[in-house]
Order: sequence, then C-alpha cells, then structure tokens
Amino acid sequence: MPFSCQGLSTFTYPYRPLVKRYAKLGLHRYNIKKGTNFELDALIKFNMKSNGACSFLITLAARDTVAGRPMQIFQVRVDENRYGLLDATCTTARIRGETTDGFCLPQPVYGFPGWPSDDGVFDASERFCSVEISKLRSNPWIRLYLELAVYTKDRRISDEDLSKLEIVKVVIETTYDEPPLKAKSSDLYIVFKGLARNGLGEQLERKAIIKSVFDEQTGSLSLMGELCKSQDDVTFMSVEEMHYRFRQSLGAV
Repeated sequence: MPFSCQGLSTFTYPYRPLVKRYAKLGLHRYNIKKGTNFELDALIKFNMKSNGACSFLITLAARDTVAGRPMQIFQVRVDENRYGLLDATCTTARIRGETTDGFCLPQPVYGFPGWPSDDGVFDASERFCSVEISKLRSNPWIRLYLELAVYTKDRRISDEDLSKLEIVKVVIETTYDEPPLKAKSSDLYIVFKGLARNGLGEQLERKAIIKSVFDEQTGSLSLMGELCKSQDDVTFMSVEEMHYRFRQSLGAV
C-alpha cells in the first residue's frame, strides 16, 4: 500500500508517528555505520505491507548538519517481527543510488534482559553506566528508542502524547569495550514519566527496557523493547482504586 507524505494526502496516511520514527531509526542506523550525522528533514513517501506486524519502505530527505553536506534522499526499510511491542529490524538505510547496502533478512533479538530486582545494582556494578540527563539532547537516539517502545505498545498514541514523555533516569549496559553512548549494541534501562492512562498517571514513573543489536556483518539494526508493568499503572488497578485516584486528581480527597 503506497502513501504520500506530502500535500493533502498527508491527512490520510496511517501510523504517522511511527513512520516518522522508523525514518529516524534508519538514519540512526546509517549514522552508526558511516559515522555521519544525518537528521530527518522531511518524509516523502512510503509503502507499507501489513499482516499484523508491518514492513515499511520509506523515502525521506535528510541533511548532515554537522558536516554541512547538501540534502540527500534516503531509502529506509524497517520490518516488524511482532505486533503490539517494539520488535523490529532496520534492514536497509542508504542514500538513493547507493548500491553498497545489500538486503538482509529481519533478525529477531534474543536474550532480552529483565529489570534488576534491586536498582542498587546499577550503581554497584561496572557493567552499568548512568547517563546524565543533560546528555540526552546530544544523544537523541535514546528518546527515539523510548518513543518507539511506547508507541508500538499502543498505536493510538499521538505525537503530542509522545512529546510529553519525560526521561527521569537512563542506564546503559554494554558488553563491548566502547563508550556506552557510542555503543552500537546495548541494553537500555529507562525510567520515565508522562504516559497517561485513562487521563490519569502522567506523574507516575514507569520503566522501559530496550535492547539494540547491530550486526556488523549485515549492517542491520534490531530493537526489542518492553514497558515494565507497574502496580501503580491504572490498567492494573482495581475499580475502587481508579475511582479514588480520579477523585484525588479533582482534589476531592
């Protein structure tokens, strides 16, 4: 199914927040591989094949603002392995006309980590590196991964909802001898706020785990992410508790 992202038809194409972020994921993959700094300028068009999980072939315009290169047209392919959570592989990300980026099959991610039972492990083990919140702006891929994990869990979420997400804490675990913020493959542990449920819970802290795997041989980038269930999440509250929190939000208790 082809869709245009320009002109009046932009009001009709599906999964607008997701297509934009998959385009950014493709550029992130290209930057990892080539050492460039391309940023999304505009979506042009995409083809989507849907069978529950979807495949997206996206054409976009991007600029390398650091190197001052002229705008380039990119072709990106992202294949979802499952529907209802973040489990996808960016198999192609290239400047249109390049032939060095061969096709590779989607790769599922194995060995998904769990959140430690004691958060003190993050500070006690050298395997983990805490990221200063001030460094998030210069590492936008962290927020990109989180937004993908949130949106793929509930595709009714809007761009406005995603913009409200506030990252509270980030911890990176990597097994390679490279700076954590430059690691091509890693386990990402994120504490965040701003995800409301039924109009409540914006200030509740939630947790997300995102595992990224970059295949040096094929150049593919695979992501798997999950939101950790919380006893404070209203989707798991009793009816009485939901009523109490709603009255609390109105100042009635």
